[in-house]
Amino acid sequence: MARAAVKKVRGADEKPVVTRESESEPDSSEFSTDSEVGLDEIAGDSQDEFDEFDEVDDESSDGETVKRPNKFDDAMNAILGSKIKAHDRDNPVLIRNKRMAKEIESAKLDAQARKQLRLEKLQSQDKARVKDIIPADPDAAGEALQTEKRFRKTAQRGVIRLMNALRASQVAASSTLASTASIGVDKKSQEVATASKDSFLDMIRSG
Repeated sequence: MARAAVKKVRGADEKPVVTRESESEPDSSEFSTDSEVGLDEIAGDSQDEFDEFDEVDDESSDGETVKRPNKFDDAMNAILGSKIKAHDRDNPVLIRNKRMAKEIESAKLDAQARKQLRLEKLQSQDKARVKDIIPADPDAAGEALQTEKRFRKTAQRGVIRLMNALRASQVAASSTLASTASIGVDKKSQEVATASKDSFLDMIRSG
């Protein structure tokens, strides 16, 4: 409740003038309430604007995420559903890339050429090779084993004679070198080589 105050105004009549503080002085509570309401309205409007922007962003982002898979699906379906040849149905995605297809085809041709060359080399190596040394017949197998045994003994005797001939030629060369100690270096080396060769050939011929 507003309190009444009496003020005396000095003048001609000197009548008391009664005034109310509520009428003369403004109420601070009214201003504070109005200011609070104004701030709330401004804050609400700004929040609504931010919400609208967020909704627009969400819609745009949702639109992009929805459109991209649709485009990808359409492109993939168009590729897989296109008419292709029978030999390209195993890998229908790469048939549009001509360079990759050419590289794959050239790699296949190179692999086939290398395989063919390898087979030809093996065939040439096996051309004069005797694989079945021992026949399936028991009598023929025994005879073949005896022949192989004779060949083995002959080879062993030949290797032994060759080693003996080499040893004898080395001994003859050392004796010739000792006998020609007073001869010059060039002539001495020539005589040693001739003597070693002759003695080696003589050993081989004599057996």
